[in-house]
Amino acid sequence: MRIIYVFIVANLLINATNSQPLVYANFSLYYLGNLNGQNGWTNNSSNPGGMGSCAGAICTNNSITSVPLNYPNFDSTTNSLSLASDQDGVGTSFTSVNSGSIYLFLLCQFSSITTSSDVIRFMGGSNYSASCKLFIEDASGGFYASIGKGSAKGSYNGSGPTFLDYNVPHLLVMKYTFKTTSSSDDIVTLYVDPDMSTSEPMAHEYQTSGGTDATLIDRLCFPYNASNKPTGYIGVVKVSTSWSDGFNTTGKCITPLGKSINGATVSASGTTTTVNTDTTGTFLYKLIGGNYSIRATKNNDINKTNGITSLDLALTQSHILGKTPLNSPYKVIAADVNGDGKVTTLDIVYMKRVILGLDTTFNNTISNQKRLWVFIDSSYSLGTLSSNFTIKDSIYISNLNSNLSNQTFYGIKLGDVNWDWNPLSQKKYPSLNEGKIDNGIIY
Repeated sequence: MRIIYVFIVANLLINATNSQPLVYANFSLYYLGNLNGQNGWTNNSSNPGGMGSCAGAICTNNSITSVPLNYPNFDSTTNSLSLASDQDGVGTSFTSVNSGSIYLFLLCQFSSITTSSDVIRFMGGSNYSASCKLFIEDASGGFYASIGKGSAKGSYNGSGPTFLDYNVPHLLVMKYTFKTTSSSDDIVTLYVDPDMSTSEPMAHEYQTSGGTDATLIDRLCFPYNASNKPTGYIGVVKVSTSWSDGFNTTGKCITPLGKSINGATVSASGTTTTVNTDTTGTFLYKLIGGNYSIRATKNNDINKTNGITSLDLALTQSHILGKTPLNSPYKVIAADVNGDGKVTTLDIVYMKRVILGLDTTFNNTISNQKRLWVFIDSSYSLGTLSSNFTIKDSIYISNLNSNLSNQTFYGIKLGDVNWDWNPLSQKKYPSLNEGKIDNGIIY
């Protein structure tokens, strides 16, 4: 098959400065249960460096639970991180920042607070080195948010702090700005329930430069290994070097039969980051305004031959001979394993090599790409595929200026012309004799 690639020079220039989050954790995309071990989050955040297995007196894991939260023009989630006292601290690292500003966005909901306590903190180089902390404290039926730099306690505008209701979602934003004038002039700023439909507001909840400046910031953690911590939920955590990283672009990778494809990699032109599909085949990309071509790939099947058997060889041969043509253009694409736009006996040879374990991928003779899967824009009309056919393996997004959903790829496992790929299968290298013939019928 010949692939239609959409490359626009202006698009690449527009997106060359695309700002992706350093950390983006929407817990809808996480498994229920322990946060530890998922997407770079680890326990024992009191260790130097903050990464490692749980150790010490408090080793109760933080857990993802099915509690939905949302905040207008920011994000929504169906799952949240449950917070309570005496849990092991959990954290994650990211690319270090030592100039400009770095933002922490926290979509949260709290139900009770015993004493003033930091909920989450930025750190630099070690989890013993707090750069700044976000605190909350009880306010008789609700709470206040406050901030502190270094080891300083939480502080806020005592004359008029914003009262925040319990059991209601809130968005708290902590910003750290590096300065170079002196050793103690870095600024920490707090925003409470800001309007996320506009640019960064001029007005803020509170700002302070008191405390020790940070050399760099490269990690964050929930320091919940204590007995006086607030109870509540965190739905989304985002760390970024800009106020807005753009818009949520969501979609799915599924087979033509609707099976979810886990572990596919989705990329966008002009960006250096990629995202992966979850167990439901869903992906979520943060993209700034502009034009994009989004593509999906997948070569990481544990069982490379999952879905490819001698039955597929027989069905492909019958199609080539004109006896029983394949009844779907997606099956024709699956049979064209070498990507030359036609189905020939050479494709059967390559399929046999993968079945026998001689190869672990198919080689596209046009692009020289190693592939196990082909992904096609689900809205692209294939019609009846003839020799030298083309496909559209990207979704083009023009003038992205709002959240975008339902961007769907159909994933075709190459060689699997009868569509029996099983997302749960771990079986390896089926025999060439697996498809047996009885009275002319192939089973």
